[in-house]
Amino acid sequence: MENKKHIVIVGGGFAGLELVKVLNRSGKYKITLVDMNNYNFFPPLLYQLAAGFMEPSSISYPFRRLFRKYKNARFRMATLREVVPSENKLILSNGELHYDVLVMATGAESNFFGNKDVEEKAMPMKTVGDALMLRNLVYTRLERATRTEDKELRRKLLSFAIAGAGPTGVELSGIFAEMKQNIMRKDYPELTYDDLGDIYLIDGQNTVLAPMSKKAQAYTEKILLKKGVKLKLGVLVTDFVNDEVHLSDGTILDARNLMLGIAVCFLARALGLLYFINLIDDDIILKRARRLLLYNAIPFVIFFVAFVVSIFLSDGFAVDPTSTPARVYLQPHKYLLNFLQMPVLLVAFLVGVVAVLFGIIATLLRRTRRGIWFAGIGSILTVLALLLNVGYNNTSFYPSVADLQSSLTIYNSSSSEFTLKVMSVVSLLIPFVVAYIWYAWRAMDKKKMTIAEFEEQPDGEEQERY
Repeated sequence: MENKKHIVIVGGGFAGLELVKVLNRSGKYKITLVDMNNYNFFPPLLYQLAAGFMEPSSISYPFRRLFRKYKNARFRMATLREVVPSENKLILSNGELHYDVLVMATGAESNFFGNKDVEEKAMPMKTVGDALMLRNLVYTRLERATRTEDKELRRKLLSFAIAGAGPTGVELSGIFAEMKQNIMRKDYPELTYDDLGDIYLIDGQNTVLAPMSKKAQAYTEKILLKKGVKLKLGVLVTDFVNDEVHLSDGTILDARNLMLGIAVCFLARALGLLYFINLIDDDIILKRARRLLLYNAIPFVIFFVAFVVSIFLSDGFAVDPTSTPARVYLQPHKYLLNFLQMPVLLVAFLVGVVAVLFGIIATLLRRTRRGIWFAGIGSILTVLALLLNVGYNNTSFYPSVADLQSSLTIYNSSSSEFTLKVMSVVSLLIPFVVAYIWYAWRAMDKKKMTIAEFEEQPDGEEQERY
């Protein structure tokens, strides 16, 4: 055996082990396998380990036990530090090793595409240690979620973004979705389904499992969507800042966007119901409208309050007007500071919120049927105050998450002096427009609608009531 060529294989994955097996069978070589771990593991089952469905011993096997039947092969546990080709020598973490033939079978590394924020904060899924760290993170977050009363924080703790829609990404997102649907709600009765957040699967390709067949891709996408996984395909992860995942299409995976969207949706429904209550004179419709108003008002208030609190506590996009061009940067609690520094806006915001709530509550308590006027005017004041909050006081009103310095500010987006003068003149027409709108609405709402008008046919005949 001493006269045989010494082949050193660095990396004990599938390729390294298969080469050891073939070379040992030939009996012509002395073989040494070098790996940083003393065990081989089965990467396709890492997702099971990360989800807590398997233990490390279930997917790993010691190298030395594998090598019992290999007469010409030996194992050395070490980390590769340097290769010295001129001397046919490896410098390892625990000494040196000479070779006649060197085979590098170290496998692939996670590619962060030069993004330091993602590299520092994201969790790779390449080793048993990575999977165990992810498992510990998941179950630690579940425990934290059971102890917090903050619904936004609860969803944030239990939302996951998985970059890479290959086999591991698909399996991991799928098993997290299954845990969300079944296991988590059984093992953690303190949590509701809505508390469990969202699961995103992101990939730069336009499909999952890109190397596989079209049939496999279509089937996989169908199952993932059915399980509630949100697919973001054809986009790349560009950054990870303030616990937000930034994508190449400008999307920010932030629970605040979802909260605002839900709040606006329920507000629109509530305003529509208030208008019906004000306009329609029918006891049955009024009773149903008030009941539905309650069902829409409650989620609106919950999500709106959560959204407002979240933006007040988060970083905002501030502008430095002293620099040329004006520099955009992140400032802690920027939007809260804007309200404190512009008390008129704060008062308008508070008055608007109170007016909306008054219109809804007074209508629910049957104190008035004109709640739409309070809620409508309140909505206008609230939205106007929020818009001015993110546009005034050296704030970027249209920030760019891909490039902060490409954000739109008052300084780089204002019109020319001529245009501003023309629009100032045009703005004088606003009182006439407002007056016309008031007249038109007054004419439409002057007479209450009755059930008979709904049942009346164009020719004057009435529909048969069922």
